[in-house]
Amino acid sequence: LDQRHVQDASAAATGKGQIVTTVCTAKLLSPTEVLVTGPPALWEWREAQTVAVPGAQFTPRYKRGQWNGLYTPGRWCRKTAGEQWEMRCSLGLLGRLRRAMAVRLIGAGETIYAFPTTHPAFAKLRDYQRKALRKAVDKEWGRIALATNAGKGAVIALLAEFAATIGVPVLILCDELAVFDALEGELEEWAGIIPGRVGQGVRTPPSDPVVLAMVPTLARRLRARAGQRSGPAKAKALEWCNWVGERGMLLLDEADKAKERIQKPTGIGASG
Repeated sequence: LDQRHVQDASAAATGKGQIVTTVCTAKLLSPTEVLVTGPPALWEWREAQTVAVPGAQFTPRYKRGQWNGLYTPGRWCRKTAGEQWEMRCSLGLLGRLRRAMAVRLIGAGETIYAFPTTHPAFAKLRDYQRKALRKAVDKEWGRIALATNAGKGAVIALLAEFAATIGVPVLILCDELAVFDALEGELEEWAGIIPGRVGQGVRTPPSDPVVLAMVPTLARRLRARAGQRSGPAKAKALEWCNWVGERGMLLLDEADKAKERIQKPTGIGASG
């Protein structure tokens, strides 16, 4: 158990500085969500994470008085019997929560969270690759910047295997044919995965748990959503849009070199 200490709220108010150990338990609800149970310090931590969203005043919901422009992590947090609190949140939020208090995963969650360090290939990674892999598993979103030939492909392959292991569909994007071929080799070498492909001639969304796609090719499949075509072609584009929106993990290699800008004409139902 990774013990973390937090300042007790009442002690802080009196200036005594009493240090207590706060322990929470997290139960896996789905491949991406957990239910965290703990003392009142859990609710206090969540409230302390509330931030103002930049530009919130320009959104329709804010103008209609339906939103105060603040963001608090987690779907909800409520009091249960006694002095216990429950918070429903994403698996990625546990990384932040663990910096403030100890979190013990129960049930299948223990195996999932330990995936990076228990994988046979983990020992073959360099220190910075291990650190990148751990952080990526802890977070919902991240950017990994490594030098050329420093081993980004290995991290991508193991992240894809991690997601596939817990039943989360993965989409890996790249913008160059050479990178596409290299990623295909890395996936097979490090994770033993032969991915589905979105390339020239592929007209139907693949059903594979891990799919590798060229950005220009996928962009052409999605563009009709913006109204550039009609009829069967538009229906097929909508099928692709729904398929992309169902991917639980999106990995982009060489994102800084991307030439296609698909985010403006295409809404895929993804967040972040």
